[in-house]
Amino acid sequence: MTDITRRTFGASLLGALAAAPALASEDQAPGRVRIGRLSELETGEPVMFTWPEPHLGILVKLDRAAEFGVGPNDSVVAYHVACPHMGCPILSTAKDRLAKGEFGPCGCHESLFDLTAHGRQIYGRASQDLVRVELEVSGDDVYATAVVGVPFGEALRLPR
Repeated sequence: MTDITRRTFGASLLGALAAAPALASEDQAPGRVRIGRLSELETGEPVMFTWPEPHLGILVKLDRAAEFGVGPNDSVVAYHVACPHMGCPILSTAKDRLAKGEFGPCGCHESLFDLTAHGRQIYGRASQDLVRVELEVSGDDVYATAVVGVPFGEALRLPR
């Protein structure tokens, strides 16, 4: 069983930030960014990405079909890692739990989310679901195409 620790999360974050320019090429349509490859996904192993800037997300292959999943068996999903309660990052989830679609708990207030059911909150203080990243598959490439929900802090930027 592999837990994502602060150290491995930090290393993954640095890797995702370093790889971000390589993943997004000029021939991609605006708003469509390659965030991974199906052939490189391992069940329960999150792939970190940043999209749209500066929001950190995870791309993960589950061991079962998910609502809005793509790829083999509709089992690949992506969500932002900021808890919708107060924006705290969700940093650690055991590999076997993540493979089943259980994401969390949030390090601030213990919120837990179901990635198989639209990122729905199943425990804790969060009052909203996780922000979902819509995906599209083209060959082996997985693209982020839209965000469903308001990323934490973005409501403060909306014109009044």
